[in-house]
Amino acid sequence: NDRDFDARAIRAMIYLEQGDRKAAFDDLNEALKLNNERPVFWNNRGLVYMQLNDLERAIRDISHAIKLAPKYANAWNNRGMCFYAQGNISDAIRDYDKAVGLDATTPAFFVNRGVARLAAGERDSALEDFDAAIGLRKNLPEAFIGRSNVFLGRGDLVRAADNASEAIRLDPNSADAFNNRGWIRFKSGKPDAALADFNKALELDEDFAKALSNRGVVLTHAGRVDEALTDLDRAIKLEQWSSVAWTNRGNAWLARKEYQKALNDFNKALEIAPQDIEALNAKAWYLATCPDSSFRNGEQAVELATTVCEKSKMEDWSHVDTLAAAQAEAGSFDKAVESQKAAVNIAPDDKRELCQQRLARYENGERWRSDIGK
Repeated sequence: NDRDFDARAIRAMIYLEQGDRKAAFDDLNEALKLNNERPVFWNNRGLVYMQLNDLERAIRDISHAIKLAPKYANAWNNRGMCFYAQGNISDAIRDYDKAVGLDATTPAFFVNRGVARLAAGERDSALEDFDAAIGLRKNLPEAFIGRSNVFLGRGDLVRAADNASEAIRLDPNSADAFNNRGWIRFKSGKPDAALADFNKALELDEDFAKALSNRGVVLTHAGRVDEALTDLDRAIKLEQWSSVAWTNRGNAWLARKEYQKALNDFNKALEIAPQDIEALNAKAWYLATCPDSSFRNGEQAVELATTVCEKSKMEDWSHVDTLAAAQAEAGSFDKAVESQKAAVNIAPDDKRELCQQRLARYENGERWRSDIGK
């Protein structure tokens, strides 16, 4: 029966699970031609658009599903995922709030809201969400990954690593879990162990854009910039909407002293996600510290870095460190000294000496120059 719209819609989701997005899309289009009043059809075509990285169309379709069924919790959650992918964190949290309010029994809703809250700097609320998800399902790797990121943000690298390892124990085939632990190991000053985890993540999923992007960061810091660019080019090809990948590649170009290419990538990251706090921080650092004077702009760097520090409530040493460099570039050395002292006070042990070096420079009325990005 070619006109069985339910069968087409179900087959579409099977195709989507198999990775055949075109077949899924075709079936859902036919289902909607036959019956355009079913919210699930609009929601599911939105999911296909999400996988095709066409977020605007995804939001359009899922919004129509919500219009047809305002209490459709999955649709609110899925639209939140689209907003999050765009870097629109506040709207993502709003939609996740709605999903949780409609259905407080689905762990994924809490995990997704926790991820968004963490991106907004709301660590305590994020941890509550991850704990709530674990309360609903104790063997949920994604919730432990979320917890590990909360502890990472707090600088508690031991608890971060413990939670990441628990996620791997729960699912040894989770590329996400290995990618997560790899990043923690990198931040813990263990680049070789980090590379091993990223390699494992990519062995499990060769098209895992986030792992490619993260491995690119480690390779950049190791001076293996050509390899880093290979990874980052591929990450961007896989997820052109990822502001993180564009930011990371900007830092790789910076390490190569390709300053215009670096600026182009930082601008692209912020075009995609104007609220992305790390993209803002990276560009502010670049404008403040680029060795080529034609690319520096102290006033703009201060403006961007101030926005970053407001977002992170002056609690992230890297952000405050950037603000100090920007103030120094703008010639406000008294402010730079004050900000850098604040950075020293909250910096992790392995970064405190570097912060002290910068403080001494600003106290002497000198600016900082760097080919190492943020």
